[in-house]
Amino acid sequence: MSFKGYKTFVNKHLSVRGLGLAAVGLALPALALAGAARINLAGHLAKVPIVNNVIANPYGSAAVASLLTAGIAYGVYSMGYASQAEAIGMNSIAMALMFTAAAKTAGHLPSSVGQYVPDMPVSGSLAGYSGYNGYLGYLGSEHEVAESDYNPGSEIFGIQRSVNVF
Repeated sequence: MSFKGYKTFVNKHLSVRGLGLAAVGLALPALALAGAARINLAGHLAKVPIVNNVIANPYGSAAVASLLTAGIAYGVYSMGYASQAEAIGMNSIAMALMFTAAAKTAGHLPSSVGQYVPDMPVSGSLAGYSGYNGYLGYLGSEHEVAESDYNPGSEIFGIQRSVNVF
């Protein structure tokens, strides 16, 4: 219990590498969900009957997202950018963040604690339209528009503009 021991303790926490690894651990959920959106993982998982029910639950979504973050952390480890312990530490930070957000979404955190937990759309991002089983209802037909209603100004470079319902 000396000032020198305290100074050494604080300096170990202020290492640039350690702070960088913690920052990557905090960014892993966003990277994983961006990758999942890019490959339409929610649409593919919605086709699997049991997995469809799992990702509808906040904890199930956090578990699937944890597998994604573990894959990214393993990639960082296998390319030699971090040791195995550092990669596990990064993924542990990501998992703690995602499961705490899942507990908030599920309503299992007291409001006095939940107000300090950031909202993370893990369950919404991975669930996608799984509750609809791919059917969004009747969206109309492109052949219902009369030719008298056709306006060439509604085209951009010869392509008909449309409204994105997603």
